[in-house]
Amino acid sequence: MKPGQPGTSFEVRFFASPDGLWVEPIRTRVVTLPEGMLSRAQETCDALLALPEDQRWIEEPGGPRARIVGAAARGGLRIEGTFEPRTVSLLDLGWVIAADADVTEEGGVLDEERVNRLRYLEGTPKGSTRWIDTQWALAAWSKAKPLLPSASTKSAS
Repeated sequence: MKPGQPGTSFEVRFFASPDGLWVEPIRTRVVTLPEGMLSRAQETCDALLALPEDQRWIEEPGGPRARIVGAAARGGLRIEGTFEPRTVSLLDLGWVIAADADVTEEGGVLDEERVNRLRYLEGTPKGSTRWIDTQWALAAWSKAKPLLPSASTKSAS
């Protein structure tokens, strides 16, 4: 992850130099996906793609339904519905799975707020997040979790 991207925070110091201003990092913080969550996300995709065609759908709670049309070119799921076709990435799914593990350890509810609290630094503007895909990732995990050999996210390594 690079500074300046969602999930990063950095502070810099400016110094005068003969060539203009010199910029030096003071402090950098990057939020990284916990170990094993991407492989667990791939298992999630594989489980959903293995379903019979008539069962390959996900639904946001109280929201629209999407048909899972296949694997995305760079990993994840391609979905279609009453919206532009889109990708639920492995990263989107990985953060949902990490949030589910956090719920198991700390208690609480698995929802968009929980996922985004883990994924993004405090103060990250909503426009800089993948909030639309978080809902679809939650829907995909909800459907896939019971299909996986071990529903425990702790075994994701």
